[in-house]
Amino acid sequence: MFTELFLAGLSRPIAVIGNGRFHFRFGEVIDRYATVIRINAFQIDGYEQWCGSRVTHWCTFGDTTVNPPLPRRRRNGLRPLSPFTSIAPESTNIKPHFRGRMIFAARCRLRHLFPRPSTGFALLLLLQELGYQVDVFGFDGFTSGHYYDPGHRHDANHTPYELEYLRLVPAFRLFARSPRSLGR
Repeated sequence: MFTELFLAGLSRPIAVIGNGRFHFRFGEVIDRYATVIRINAFQIDGYEQWCGSRVTHWCTFGDTTVNPPLPRRRRNGLRPLSPFTSIAPESTNIKPHFRGRMIFAARCRLRHLFPRPSTGFALLLLLQELGYQVDVFGFDGFTSGHYYDPGHRHDANHTPYELEYLRLVPAFRLFARSPRSLGR
């Protein structure tokens, strides 16, 4: 099975929760979504007011040396999905026991335009291709650390104009400062 097939039947509405800094307490808003996809080494405990507590899908590039395993109660029933293929550069450092649990994408999207996409951005490109409207939280163009680790330094090689793309594409609604402030 490929990530594309796994995501083909998502319930709507869909929220993708990035790990950027939250400027508004979106927790209650996020928890009302039928599908809530979280990225990489997300944290929930202690941040519920900001990012909610609901999680239905987990998308990760799978490098468990960077992404520590989620607490057992958070990962039970979650199969790690990757927006990258099993042979993509992002998939090279995955530990064998973790690789065996992962679902990988059948192909990479728009590599000619976005040579080093972040995990969240690659997922959003995939969801766009599948025809979904997605509400996006916690994406700030790498201007902050993570909401749970403000000092986090992002990979400097990520595609620098991901946020601008998301603002221009009608398939995405960016929530920034409040539930009413959509970044289009």
